[in-house]
Amino acid sequence: MVFYLNFVLRSMPSKYKHIFFDLDHTLWDHDLNTREALFEIYDEHKIESFNVHVEEFIDRYIIINRKFWKKYRNYKVSKENLRKNRFKNTFTSLNIRFEEEVYDQISLSYIDKMSQQKHLITSALELLNYLNESYDLHIITNGFREIQFRKLSHSGILPYFENIIVSEDVGKHKPHPKVFKHALDLSSANSSDSIMVGDNLEADILGAKSVGIDQIYLNSSGRPHEEEVTYEVRQLGEILNIL
Repeated sequence: MVFYLNFVLRSMPSKYKHIFFDLDHTLWDHDLNTREALFEIYDEHKIESFNVHVEEFIDRYIIINRKFWKKYRNYKVSKENLRKNRFKNTFTSLNIRFEEEVYDQISLSYIDKMSQQKHLITSALELLNYLNESYDLHIITNGFREIQFRKLSHSGILPYFENIIVSEDVGKHKPHPKVFKHALDLSSANSSDSIMVGDNLEADILGAKSVGIDQIYLNSSGRPHEEEVTYEVRQLGEILNIL
């Protein structure tokens, strides 16, 4: 049974002490920040001169990047392979060829630009300010350690979190139970007093559920599904009425 907004809940004492958040697409606006970084890459490397429109370049990259991340989560490509070849494959699909070292330069440039972007999901800051008074807040992310810390720092939300759990430090990716068990141990938390907030049904919600952690599924697009989750919201601001 899925619980949606219930204003009575706000007046009830919460059983939760620890709130674990996903970062990308949940708090940090990955789509908007990615677009802004890619606009800069497009200009910096004069992609327009190849008769490729910026929107075509961005759309093609997003599709290919998503495929590489799926492979990475399934342990089929390495971090290095993902970083370099998502751009090489994007340009190849657009009939653009560079020297091999240029792909490395573009990859590094993109990571630097993207990790400095500051856009947060709507109501993220309001929610963190509200929750920070009563709960211990933590991050569980499949992103890469050095990049995720930069994102948190540049967007100004790093001080809100007690612990940052990065899957590559654990050796497994969400939804593997080992990631969530490590997060509980590191945070001195129990599954019974913890809740996970995330936008990815498989990685965040079912991963947390597998170790007995309650969940808040941020289903912004209203994606149909048949999974039983503890709570489901369309916007972060709705969580103010749950916790």
